Amino acid sequence: MGDADIRWNQRQQCFSPAPAWQAFDYNAPPESGLYWVAGTRPVWDVCASDDGRPVGVHAGEHEQFVALVWFQIWTDDDGSQVLDFAAVDPYNLGKFADEDTVSHFMPHAIPAHPAVATPTKELT
Repeated sequence: MGDADIRWNQRQQCFSPAPAWQAFDYNAPPESGLYWVAGTRPVWDVCASDDGRPVGVHAGEHEQFVALVWFQIWTDDDGSQVLDFAAVDPYNLGKFADEDTVSHFMPHAIPAHPAVATPTKELT
């Protein structure tokens, strides 16, 4: 192994690889923070009522979703624990609604700078 390979390996140890998906447990949630979440949400059929208002009816189906959310745990006035999911950028990084069910989560990780990720190549 050459000197360049040794330096490359040492630099890579400073950055952990992207975390893997973990099962989400509503009874033992992770700490508050920024997470990718994955799960399912109900599919709704929406039509207009007789007076023109939109009416949603659950279609009996579910679809999968992935979203980047700010997850926060807080205590309600009655002492119960509330898990709050807020989409970071619903138009670009996934939406989150109250009826969504989270099955998995992954901490948001900042990637390595390209110079560290590819030290032997010049950046253009």
